[in-house]
Amino acid sequence: MSYYVLGTIASFSFLASLIPFIPIAHGAVRVFDFGRLQLAILSIAAIIFVLAILPVNWISLIFLAMLSVALAIQAMYIARFTPLWAKQSARHHPDNTERSVISLFVCNVKQGNRKYQDLIKLINARDPDILILMETDQQWVDALDISLTEYAQNITCPQDNSYGMYLASSLDMPLVDIQFLLYE
Repeated sequence: MSYYVLGTIASFSFLASLIPFIPIAHGAVRVFDFGRLQLAILSIAAIIFVLAILPVNWISLIFLAMLSVALAIQAMYIARFTPLWAKQSARHHPDNTERSVISLFVCNVKQGNRKYQDLIKLINARDPDILILMETDQQWVDALDISLTEYAQNITCPQDNSYGMYLASSLDMPLVDIQFLLYE
């Protein structure tokens, strides 16, 4: 019985760690990009159980190999969010007024939501330097383009599949390029 349970957990952990490497944008594949910490904890627990319960034989060694690969893959992704990884940005010092500050407004509009004016009022009240909106379709772009004329640059990528993006900036953005990384 323990072989079946631990084998199922090892197989799931192994496959769930490898599936995100498939360059397909479908949610059934991309869902495995999430829950990395949970999958790492499951792999650690399963390794402990394999070592504690199963006798050392080729089957248990295969389970350990699968779980170790899964744990290593998850650890590579998790490590970037720990103090072990080098920082990419400078620390903010609120007492230093000589530093330049930009304001950023990021919002997931929920594509089915059509309350354009509520969002436009909020954007105008916050007056951000850079505006990033997600889940925008062509209706959102049309509604926003009319009202957000004070932004020097607008880069839009409306999509009907809830993956649309809207970027507006009052700052100069010299290199503008939209890439679909899963397909390029």
